[in-house]
Amino acid sequence: MAPIYDTDVAEKRWQDRTWTDFELWEQIELRLRRRKRLWIGFTVITFLFLCSIPVFIERGPKWASFITARRLAQEIEAIQREANQTQNAHRLRIQSGSEVVIERAESCDSTVFTQVRTKILAKPLFGRLWFGPVVILKPDEAASFGLKSVIGQICYDPLKGSEPFVKGLADSGFVLMTAKDLADKRVDRSASVILTGPLAEIHFE
Repeated sequence: MAPIYDTDVAEKRWQDRTWTDFELWEQIELRLRRRKRLWIGFTVITFLFLCSIPVFIERGPKWASFITARRLAQEIEAIQREANQTQNAHRLRIQSGSEVVIERAESCDSTVFTQVRTKILAKPLFGRLWFGPVVILKPDEAASFGLKSVIGQICYDPLKGSEPFVKGLADSGFVLMTAKDLADKRVDRSASVILTGPLAEIHFE
């Protein structure tokens, strides 16, 4: 067995120390590289967020109106199902804002309706800070914008069908917009729920 001299031990210790320093600097470099990537990613996300704010402010009212229009369409489909199940006429009537009242009677020609439920269609959104809540226009409000065939209620009779169609309104419906657009007289960001035919088939605009 070859003897181990102090110089060999010192050289071995120096080599180990060199590798330890090398691994330490490698870890530091890896940490700095990871931190740089995080900063780059954070900068990109912040940039995209700031760029999306004007788009959200401009298109947000349209999106909010379409979301509420979809909920309104679901309620219209619901009163059709309930009318077919109970064989009673069901009516959806605008109360105020985005609140609607569901009522029922023997037919759409009845003078007395029984209230079934009320529902607020526009859910609270963060965007309301900018453009306010979504409202369903009443016929007189829609007329001030030059919009025709806008109704304030829809009654569905399982025997006769949709009341607007029976009365000769082939294409009628509801118009929704935000409170800010209503005040600013902006119709370009509104959403429409159009009812056609005796079955009140729903189309969006």
